[in-house]
Amino acid sequence: MIKKQKKENKNVKWIRPYPVPVISIDTNIEGIFRYSPDFQNCPNEPYNLKASIIIKMQGSRSEDYAKAEEKGLIKHVSGITTWHHVWVKGTFNDECVMQLVSTRGHGGTRPHSGACKQYALKYNKPYGVISGNSANLGKITYSPNLKIPIYTKDAISEFERKVLSQYSLKIPPFLSNTYLTGKNFLEKGFTTPDIVINAEFDFYALLTEQESKDKISIEYILKENSKKEAVPPPTKTALPFGIDACGNLFYADLNAKNEPVVWFHDHEDYNANTMFIEFR
Repeated sequence: MIKKQKKENKNVKWIRPYPVPVISIDTNIEGIFRYSPDFQNCPNEPYNLKASIIIKMQGSRSEDYAKAEEKGLIKHVSGITTWHHVWVKGTFNDECVMQLVSTRGHGGTRPHSGACKQYALKYNKPYGVISGNSANLGKITYSPNLKIPIYTKDAISEFERKVLSQYSLKIPPFLSNTYLTGKNFLEKGFTTPDIVINAEFDFYALLTEQESKDKISIEYILKENSKKEAVPPPTKTALPFGIDACGNLFYADLNAKNEPVVWFHDHEDYNANTMFIEFR
């Protein structure tokens, strides 16, 4: 099911237009999606543009960045770089520029509109929603090369003490077991109706922000989420555990019945009814 967030953050005030050198494209959409970022003038951190490739959009973020990587002969690095769909000025014909930028820089502009938002508005459905008889319909699919860092119970407890205790959070048992054994909990088949989430991501390493250096960390996401202008997490107990190649977040949680739940956050959506998609 698509989970409805209980309430929207009434204090959210995004600063727009974006700071130079990011180009602020006027989308003519009222509200928080009025401007869309273009990183073409960003050779340095935090944005650090590495590639700019024109593609025909496939209706799936994972297929889009696969096309961009095939055409541009360049690969994103999970947690370090992110593929951004640039908003198309003028007539939108399902083609867009894909920009490979630093994940930290891209994250600093979220939530934002881009070509995925244009596609969603044109076809009146969130980008990546698939209908029909696909074998993967209703699932989270992921790369077979997905990397899972392994930790001892003491190391997990230490991370909870050093980092998560500041946010009154703990690692859910099913996620903790993945860190202990290396066995991906997603293999059990988390599902939701009508949607396929094709995600290439690595599980976050249990490192402090200082230890993670240029990679995105759990602590970094928690710090960003704690800012009053940020999009609040799906629930107070939800823990970020991964980010895909297009900058969308994944959260792990337990529901009221103490059952495992995974949340997918579409960073181009701020509709309380659809911005978080729940898999269980």
